[in-house]
Amino acid sequence: MKFSLTLLCLLGSLAVCQADAVRLQINGPDGKPVAGAKVRIIESSGIWPNRTVLAPAIVSSDKAGSLTYESKKALAKAAQNGQPLVVGAQLFATVQAPGMAVGGLPLKAGDNVVVLQPGQTFEGDALDGNQKPVAKVHLRVSQIAGDIQSGLQVDPQLLQATTDANGHYKIEGLPRAGKFSIVVDDAAWQSETFELDLARKAPPLFLEPGVTIKGRVLKPDGTPAAGLNIYVGGNGRQEVTTGADGRFEATGLSAGSAYLQVPGGGPKLPFVVPAKPQSDLKAGEVRDIGDWKSTNGVHARGKVVAADTKKPIDKAYVSLWGSSDGQGNTDARGNFDFPLEPGSSMVTVRADEFVALLKSGIPEVHNGFIELGTLELKRGKVVSGILLDDKGNPIANTPLRAQKKNGNTGSNESATGADGRFTFKGLDEGEHTLSIAGFKITQGAKFVVGNETTPALRIEATADSPVKKAANTAAEEQIVSGRVEAADGTGIAGAKLALRLQISNNSYYTRDAISQLDGSFSLSVDTRYSGRAAQVKVLSVSRPGFVAGSNEATAVEGGWNVKIKMQPKGAALRGRIVNAAGKGVAGAFVAVSNSTTAPVATDAEGNFALEDAPLENVTVLASNGPSFASYEVKTAGQKVEIALPEAPPVGDKIAIADKLLQNGTLPSDWKSNWDVLGQGRIELMLDKIEARAGAAFWWDLYLEELAHRDPKAFVVREAELRVPIAQSGLPNFERLFMLACATAGSDQQKAQVRLWLDEQEKVKRDISLVTADQLLRVAEVAARLDAKAGKTWLDYAGQIIDQLPDNGGSGSSTWGTIVAHIQKEAPLTFGDGWKATVQLTLLSSALEFYRESNDLEDARAAYEQSKKLVAQSQQNPAADLKVRPYSNRPSDILLHMTAVYAGLLSRTDPNAALALAPQLSVYDQAKLFNTIARNAAKLKQFDIAKKALESTFQVRTGNVELFAEAASIAQTFDPTLAATLWTRAYDKTRPNPEDAGSFGFATFATYAKLRASLWPGESRILIEREWQQRIEQAAKAKPDEEGAGIDRGDGAMASLIEAMGRVYPARALEMLPKLDDGRGQRAQTQTHIAIDLLTP
Repeated sequence: MKFSLTLLCLLGSLAVCQADAVRLQINGPDGKPVAGAKVRIIESSGIWPNRTVLAPAIVSSDKAGSLTYESKKALAKAAQNGQPLVVGAQLFATVQAPGMAVGGLPLKAGDNVVVLQPGQTFEGDALDGNQKPVAKVHLRVSQIAGDIQSGLQVDPQLLQATTDANGHYKIEGLPRAGKFSIVVDDAAWQSETFELDLARKAPPLFLEPGVTIKGRVLKPDGTPAAGLNIYVGGNGRQEVTTGADGRFEATGLSAGSAYLQVPGGGPKLPFVVPAKPQSDLKAGEVRDIGDWKSTNGVHARGKVVAADTKKPIDKAYVSLWGSSDGQGNTDARGNFDFPLEPGSSMVTVRADEFVALLKSGIPEVHNGFIELGTLELKRGKVVSGILLDDKGNPIANTPLRAQKKNGNTGSNESATGADGRFTFKGLDEGEHTLSIAGFKITQGAKFVVGNETTPALRIEATADSPVKKAANTAAEEQIVSGRVEAADGTGIAGAKLALRLQISNNSYYTRDAISQLDGSFSLSVDTRYSGRAAQVKVLSVSRPGFVAGSNEATAVEGGWNVKIKMQPKGAALRGRIVNAAGKGVAGAFVAVSNSTTAPVATDAEGNFALEDAPLENVTVLASNGPSFASYEVKTAGQKVEIALPEAPPVGDKIAIADKLLQNGTLPSDWKSNWDVLGQGRIELMLDKIEARAGAAFWWDLYLEELAHRDPKAFVVREAELRVPIAQSGLPNFERLFMLACATAGSDQQKAQVRLWLDEQEKVKRDISLVTADQLLRVAEVAARLDAKAGKTWLDYAGQIIDQLPDNGGSGSSTWGTIVAHIQKEAPLTFGDGWKATVQLTLLSSALEFYRESNDLEDARAAYEQSKKLVAQSQQNPAADLKVRPYSNRPSDILLHMTAVYAGLLSRTDPNAALALAPQLSVYDQAKLFNTIARNAAKLKQFDIAKKALESTFQVRTGNVELFAEAASIAQTFDPTLAATLWTRAYDKTRPNPEDAGSFGFATFATYAKLRASLWPGESRILIEREWQQRIEQAAKAKPDEEGAGIDRGDGAMASLIEAMGRVYPARALEMLPKLDDGRGQRAQTQTHIAIDLLTP
């Protein structure tokens, strides 16, 4: 029996439909049969990553140019067994004949015809970075697109070549026009794709040495994990599979960083393979990561049902995420069960036609399982409509996104058909906003989904682009073209370009190109799927022997024209920095604006050389810290002498700080800056807080701190302190005054405290959280006079708490500190018998007290007791197993305590603290590594300090300030190591080319701030350069389609101003008005600058 796989059909269950054999007729351009044509037929089925591809069948056409093919039995058998692999089963044929261009088509049952077109042999050269030929490099064609074949996916075994001794390659069977993609498919060289023009001679292909990462994956029992798909992310993404011995080897990767992980959505695994980040990969490096051990992890399981019918939902996607993540799909009964690493804090559930569910907080692990129970999804609403242009014509094949107002589960997506119509499914009730990449919606951007059926939407939009459509250009096409040339106008061949096509504020994509022999390049953009580019930016351009110079993109009819200048590598922009008197300035710094290259220092005579910097049409920045100047270099070879103006002296820093604080606001870190600010300045800022802004609350916090830090001052200033709180009538003032008197008062004042305590005994009290808190604070006062009396009051408070529901719950967040003030070891026993979460919260609060008082012994006891409590709660989950807020889960409280305890431990035993780091989240790990390094250096344990700092750089985190902090720590004990770490920190902070046009790119503020004392000129340039970029972006930005307004990046701008305060306060004051003060950020920034000025 013969089968055609295109006739596999789903009718309740998968079945195979009997059909005629597949017949293929092959004709040439003249319509005559082509005998002896080589045909490769590939059978495939399923959807990635469960796709099955059988070995190709190789057959030839007969004298009449025809052949008959019978499909493999394997896929037919799979279909009969009802396996889901056969969804999307197909046959695909690629045809090759001498002198003809390769052809291809999907085969159907019965008769098929392919007409081959005239072909050519395409040839070119591959060179290395030294522009020398590269021999024995394997190349293959991955795709052909153009006038003859449109988007033909080529069998990788069909069109390939290997370079000869001269680096020359030849590929036969290509069309004579259009474009095609050629891939470097060689282990020794970086895997990259070049898009070439078939109608033009090939430019040279410049190759770069590739990186190899290899290792062995082991199961939890130590045996090899065979057949495991590993995704290698980063520059040069690819997927590899482990062999029978668990080993894998990923080749052709780019230098820099890579992220190894086992992708979700693949075959279900009974274990977890933790991600394996790799950094500082060097070109040509072979890195063996050794044994990569998997773990049993924990299992998340539960059921997903429809909220209205309670019926199970099949194929719902369940995702747990947080400091670890995992995902899986429900089966036909709505059940799910998948492994993951512990540490997740959120769960998201999505299913077609249902409103997505997002829950914060997940149950505690119990016996290796996270029991999520039954999760109900609300059935969503269906909304349809039509998308029209400004002339009323339908806009076809365009993606749309609907975002619910104040929604937290992401957006719903749809796309228009050929008639411009679209349908959204699974929308929640409420107001939604539409957005369309590349278009501005002029009508219907917002719509409301109600309980009833929503009327059909009529959406009108115009292309959000200044580009006019050329008369001879297809409606869906936009051309981006240009030329790469040297200073003399000569075209530069083989330059690799990365271009960003900006569609809207938050929507863009990148395209790569290569310059032809004459230096020209051209890209055709299908705007039906990507939208029209409103802006084009050159992200990078590279070519061995050259460096990038200036570039300019201009909107033209039909698209964009991009002009790019390059210059010979090794050339340097040279000049001299002088002062107002014309004398050379040594140790000043110089850099090119609109660049991410690090500034360089001038020599003893003020001379500088900017290697590989543009030689013309460039702005040069110069600074020694206080003084700053910019200089335009218009033509190559012109004399460059930059005069730094005389900068006024900084002046009295204390006076400047006090002036800033007049308009400042109480900072969030005021307690840690108590000694720097002093009581007078803190009270000045408290006086400016209005009653509606919580003045009484902040005064209460301040007086509590003052009573503990400086009780004598509290006693002496009692009358004065009563004045600002007279109107608010703080109920705690009397108790705080009694606390201060009991600690530092006279005998007469202590007698007054005893009378106050006698009055407290007469107060009638109820059983409440407020009463418990009051009694604990009375106990603290009593303990200052008499430890025994303090213990009596403490026991009284404990009796009240014993009777409270959940033992007071979150009210225990400050009790540990109060109890420790009464008797420092009391928190270890005070909560005996309470619920685990309450005991842990109490001990966590006490641990903070022990850290502040440097009490390692009691801190260790509290930490060890907390570990036992968590273990007990996991064995007997009961009430603690229900879904709770993230911060209240026993295991999460313990994680916080681990970070606190490890930081305290590092003061005396850094190595022991280092052993605790793996338990923490990525961000807390990096913070702890830096703390350990700082304390190890103080103890002169330099080897441990270096190990901790290296560990910081191995952490995969976007908090780049931690890397600069690590380098600054190294600067205190090993300047040579610090120089290396500063360079690495700079590289990690340097924005990726794709991020350079967004507000979210990393800021150099912390890096500049930490280097300001040693290299103020460099810091000034880094700050000024980034500041200007952000100001320009804010000026160009506009509210996005969702009406979300502009993300100005004010947090980064505030950080830059604070960093400038370290360099030159006068300039920081000039920058302040540019900062949006809608959220009080300007006042906060002023306060932080003042604190820096006051810090010795």
